[in-house]
Amino acid sequence: AASLTDDFRAATVEIQSALNPGNCTRTQSHVNFFPNCGFASVMHFMAGLTNLAVAHGRTFVTSPVRPWVYSLDHPECTHKGAFSCYFLPWSSCEGRTPTAAEGGAAAAPDGVSAREPAFYVPETLVNHFHFVPAKYRARGVFWWRMVQMEYLLRLTEKTKEQVHLEQSKSESNYTHPIIGLHVRRGDSCHTTLRRNKCVPLSRHLEAVRTMSRRYKIFKVFVATDDGTALAELRELAPELTFVSLTSYDRSNLQSGDSVWLENRLLGGEISGHELFLFTLRDLALLAESDVIVGHFASNLSRLAFLHASFLQGKIPPYISVDGPWCPHWRMCCMLTANYPHSSVC
Repeated sequence: AASLTDDFRAATVEIQSALNPGNCTRTQSHVNFFPNCGFASVMHFMAGLTNLAVAHGRTFVTSPVRPWVYSLDHPECTHKGAFSCYFLPWSSCEGRTPTAAEGGAAAAPDGVSAREPAFYVPETLVNHFHFVPAKYRARGVFWWRMVQMEYLLRLTEKTKEQVHLEQSKSESNYTHPIIGLHVRRGDSCHTTLRRNKCVPLSRHLEAVRTMSRRYKIFKVFVATDDGTALAELRELAPELTFVSLTSYDRSNLQSGDSVWLENRLLGGEISGHELFLFTLRDLALLAESDVIVGHFASNLSRLAFLHASFLQGKIPPYISVDGPWCPHWRMCCMLTANYPHSSVC
């Protein structure tokens, strides 16, 4: 039987082949709209588009009508609003030149005409997130999603330099063994179905103490969008050592009721570039933790969990404080024992 590594490499090649066709005619590629939501949520949405590409043999590029808000103020990137400001290109058809009738190369900075019809995948559609190529079905949808995310999250060398991960570890005193704790108390607690329902810090701490007792780990890395969580945790649990990144002012992320963070990014109120680099650091350090306490209603927790499973070569010890993992984007709602097991909400 093929090893896990052999299957991983073969599956990555299959994704690369589907997203990098021999030519970029309209029969082999099309433009897709994508929702400008949180970074991790968008990455899960892109995994769904990748599934469609692999299943139907037709790659995708993103529509220039809706630039990605996190890269609009990138200080060096030529194509503002493009994912390629931070990631290696997903498709060889990114940056293709529109025809003269579509306005030519000047039609849009990424080379795709804003007039070209874009394919819209309904945001509540769930079935395509469960797709796994036949040869990998024994591995399951979790494994397949892990492979996809490792492909989609390939950072450029410049982005790696800007993240300065080793420096972040040193500055925050991040050392092993360590528990990774994700606490979400930002805009989604005021704008989504989580409004006024976000899990209290006491429940997070209960899970952390459970893991600390079981694995004899007493240092906790806190990945959070809330500027007060670290001090609260230190006061509530002095027997544990809590560390966190200090390179970003989290008060920027407190948007208040009914204010989406992405709208503030679009308006230039806060820097998407600085926020994205901070998020990448939080994501990486959370994923490198020996044990994870998160909440799988959050796309960032699910993304970190996938990356942690890749790094460790197995599913790490974990507790989710608000429900099970699900394979789609946004939140996991209406959980059942029958397919498709949960709905997008």
